[in-house]
Amino acid sequence: MKNTNYSISSKIEILHNHQPLKTLDIQSDEVEFELKITYLSDIAFTLEIGLTDNYCQRNFFIKNDNIWVENRIFKLEIPNSNGKFTESYYKIKVDALNLKHHELIWFIKNNTKIEQNSIRAFDFLRVGVNTLSKNYFIHNKTSHCTFFKSSENDSPFEIFAFFQNENSCLLKFDIDKIYTGNQFITEYNEHKKSDIDFIVMILEDNNFIDLKNDSQYLISDTCIGTNGYIEIKDIFSTSQKNNLTFVLIPFPNIENYHNLARYQKIAYNNICYYQYQDKCMSKEFVKP
Repeated sequence: MKNTNYSISSKIEILHNHQPLKTLDIQSDEVEFELKITYLSDIAFTLEIGLTDNYCQRNFFIKNDNIWVENRIFKLEIPNSNGKFTESYYKIKVDALNLKHHELIWFIKNNTKIEQNSIRAFDFLRVGVNTLSKNYFIHNKTSHCTFFKSSENDSPFEIFAFFQNENSCLLKFDIDKIYTGNQFITEYNEHKKSDIDFIVMILEDNNFIDLKNDSQYLISDTCIGTNGYIEIKDIFSTSQKNNLTFVLIPFPNIENYHNLARYQKIAYNNICYYQYQDKCMSKEFVKP
């Protein structure tokens, strides 16, 4: 029987030398971080953590009993905190960096929340490594997808998926929802004509899907003040799609986080996602 009367509150951070960070310059082939989990929970819960490097999923390392263990996905069993805020730390390492530009994004799934049908069960942690390197990451030339304007507002989420057929869908992107609330709305109103580009990736359970463009991502663009639809057309390499999570990453491949304007940092720090459950797959598609 599901326990529907539970409470989990958590904050997850990536640290280097005990400090949170957004970018890091190194002169080596690998770098160590700390994963810090601060939580208050009245039940034990399970996290699963994976990593994308320049928008492609890859292995990384976690130290276990003073031994580095390599894997694609790690499962972390988090104990009941018994009514107290508790901190847990994990040593993690990324190798094969080769003094090049890397955008590292850890995705952390709270399985317990998913089992309870939560609509918000992921955290995304983003760190740029050697972002000023001349060995810059170049996007796949076939990765561009179309964005078209629409003023319709039919979802409480930043993004929402409508399937057209087994291999194509439209992904509604309401940019204004990133800036919802008194704290950010001024930034939105002042920068409606400013450009925004973004990466789209699609998780199936714990694996990012290999798309038919020979990559794991698509890229598109619009401007801050223009909501609309991302056309994801005939890109799935398999028709077996279960528990999809669409992930939208604003302002990819930046050179220096600290040089971003405040309105850009707001979007950069708010990776959007939408969990598309099996029961939604039968939703009738109506092209706007």
